[in-house]
Amino acid sequence: MITKPPALLLLLSLIITGMKGQEAQSELPYREIPDPSENYTPGSVVARMVGEPISDALWHCGQVVSLRRASGNPFSSKVSVFTGKVRE
Repeated sequence: MITKPPALLLLLSLIITGMKGQEAQSELPYREIPDPSENYTPGSVVARMVGEPISDALWHCGQVVSLRRASGNPFSSKVSVFTGKVRE
């Protein structure tokens, strides 16, 4: 089995991706960035301000629960997640 030095492989991959990057940039069409005031209404801004933090908190709670289950240390079913109290 022949092993190649990692530095040589890294150099070749940088050269190849650099060439592709230059070709891709020359072919990109010009597009204007839309004005943000056209995309947002007062209702959508309020909905994002309220909805995104709540969805983010729920997402991270799910991550904690799944990581605890995977590590073999799941939450007790007697604990209320919303109040933080232990049920009997």
